[in-house]
Amino acid sequence: MPGPLRQHPPDLPAPIPPPYPADSPEHQDWIASRIADLNALAWYDDDDSLHRILAELSNPLPEIQAAALAATINFGSRDAIPRLEQLAAQSRDPKQQLALTDAIAYLKRPTLLEKLDTPPESGE
Repeated sequence: MPGPLRQHPPDLPAPIPPPYPADSPEHQDWIASRIADLNALAWYDDDDSLHRILAELSNPLPEIQAAALAATINFGSRDAIPRLEQLAAQSRDPKQQLALTDAIAYLKRPTLLEKLDTPPESGE
């Protein structure tokens, strides 16, 4: 998901900036560590974890943005949809917009429990 995402909302923590120069070996290690952190956060079921993931959608590094989007999908909360919609509307990159709208569509799909709670249609 290339390109910077604009405007960080005040209700989310700030994205974590890279502490190392881009051409250093430590930089790549830091990116790998941040991606692992985001993957781990996706397995929690609390607002703080979701907010930390959503904050990284505004990270200036495309690798972190992509990992944050994957973590958002894995987290599976519809609470992320307004932020994803906001970012999709702000993005000027068609690939980024597509990735965000695909994530929105995925999160809007009914869950298995919702499908089970829905009575079958008559007339079959």
